[in-house]
Amino acid sequence: MSDTDGKWTCDSYTAGVTSTTELMEAIIAPKGDFQAVYFNSHVCRSLQKLATDRALFHKRFMAAIPAAYKACIKGYYHATAKEKERLVEAFCGKE
Repeated sequence: MSDTDGKWTCDSYTAGVTSTTELMEAIIAPKGDFQAVYFNSHVCRSLQKLATDRALFHKRFMAAIPAAYKACIKGYYHATAKEKERLVEAFCGKE
């Protein structure tokens, strides 16, 4: 990945923190209103698969990011970690 690509990626991730957390809030908010049978368990399985797939992607992605931009990308992951945990807890936690 070139330095230009690294800067573009960093800028995109930085701009995406607010929209990512807002999206997660929007998914969690109506959880209690879902009427579909087993909907929450389907969402939970999807989240678990995304987490598994993301781990492999993250390893390869971070290896390709220029060193100057790794802290920026890690900052995005750190800034959105709590919201991701809340999303998983909402759909995968015991009720």
